[in-house]
Amino acid sequence: MDLVKERKNLFMAALCALCVLMMILSAVFNEGTQVLRRPVNFVFMPVINAFSNMGNSIANRTHSVLNIATLEADATRLREENDQLLRQLGLLESYLNYMEEWQELMNVRPLFEPLPLLDANIITRGPGIWYGTPIINAGRNHGVMPNMPVVTCSVFGRVVTVNANHSIVRTIVEDTSVVAVYSRNTNCEGRARGCYTLMLDGLIRLEFASQNAEFAVGDTIYTSYLSSFFPAGLRVGEIIEMRQTEAGERYAIIRPFADVHRARAVFVIMALFEYVLE
Repeated sequence: MDLVKERKNLFMAALCALCVLMMILSAVFNEGTQVLRRPVNFVFMPVINAFSNMGNSIANRTHSVLNIATLEADATRLREENDQLLRQLGLLESYLNYMEEWQELMNVRPLFEPLPLLDANIITRGPGIWYGTPIINAGRNHGVMPNMPVVTCSVFGRVVTVNANHSIVRTIVEDTSVVAVYSRNTNCEGRARGCYTLMLDGLIRLEFASQNAEFAVGDTIYTSYLSSFFPAGLRVGEIIEMRQTEAGERYAIIRPFADVHRARAVFVIMALFEYVLE
């Protein structure tokens, strides 16, 4: 206990002596005594500079930490703004593509004259094989009826179900679709039939009316006068391949001109063409 008290007294004495020394040094500096100032500066200035540099270093590091936090916040904000701009850009590109699609339709509209046409949009694709069944924003209230043809730059499909303000369209690639067609190169006839195995690729099968029919790769196929639901002379697609079954029966593969999986704008031909059944 006495040892602790003794050390405490020594510490207090040293502290008092330090205070006295600081007072003396202050008086010396105030009087402008150059003789004592130089040695004092020599002894104390390195210590003062060291503490000053340490303080500056700590301040700089603190400032750097604050800058990093600010930069991270700015980076997060910029990423969010970039994501928003990308979404807006995607919407703008989609809108521009849609307008280009409509412009193309307007360009081919004269090809269907004097047939009465109704502009329509594909608003969604309902449950169906692979890509779904197109649903258009035109229905009974617009004068649409079942079996009316639907076209883009070429045959797209036909209306199968009509509601008040929308209708369901069966595309030409669906496996239940059949269209009577012919080639203008040879006047040979056949049936363009949807095929389950070709639907995913957007292709259809051309069955020849006669095995002696002269179809060839590159032929453009049109709807014929025997078509049940389409006026004659509408473009359907192009033959891209000739095939043969195991039984030796010849047939061809047609790529439709209409992009049935991605089209968003169509025309409904406001007339019925029920001549004979395919």
